[in-house]
Amino acid sequence: MMIGRHRIDGDLVLRFTAEVMTKGAALAMAFLLARWLAADGFGGYSQTQALVAVLVPIVLLGLGFAVIRQIAGASTTAGIAAPIATAFVITSVISLVLATIMWTTANSIAGHFSDHPAATSLVRAAAILLPIAAWQSLMFEALRARHRVKSATALQIGESAFSLASVVILTFFEQLTPVTAIAVIAVIKFVFFLCAGTDLALSQRIRPAQLAILPLPGIRSALALGIPFMIAGLGEALMGLVDRVL
Repeated sequence: MMIGRHRIDGDLVLRFTAEVMTKGAALAMAFLLARWLAADGFGGYSQTQALVAVLVPIVLLGLGFAVIRQIAGASTTAGIAAPIATAFVITSVISLVLATIMWTTANSIAGHFSDHPAATSLVRAAAILLPIAAWQSLMFEALRARHRVKSATALQIGESAFSLASVVILTFFEQLTPVTAIAVIAVIKFVFFLCAGTDLALSQRIRPAQLAILPLPGIRSALALGIPFMIAGLGEALMGLVDRVL
């Protein structure tokens, strides 16, 4: 793409477009939810999203960034599949264990989490959303690492559009609550995670037999590379919460 005499990278333009559209959709959805859920309901919804936003970098352990480094220049299918499979398994174990703890102790957590009447259900909704959000983040990073920028961008925009449309539909049928909003978002994220995984597998010709786990030294290297990014991601999430409070 040319702007004047300067050539602009097409992938960069796509990423910028996706960010503008997704941030715009998120802003519109926040406005609608604040209006339709009122202060109490929107507060419960926002707290649940904030909880998941803080926990996702922790369960990912920065492996999304580590995977990018390992598969960006990979020349074989096995070199692509193994790091992704390893990151997925580690993330799944950590997120599902944490989600199970959140689900089973939801009554205890709810008292410290929110004053909303549906606080227990919101904690359980967060437990469902947590692993899905982590899986989706990991898969989108893998797509971008393999230069599937158009696919990742289309999926990112599509998810935002469907989420916004779902909120409108729930409101039309008078079923919008903080819990149903989180539940619908979790379902949409899971669908788009499956779409991203399918695109990656087909474009890179990954077969189930190639989804091996890295040897222990490889796992250690990935964690050593990823954990600093995890700390940075957690700090960014916490700063986002501070901005909301301010």
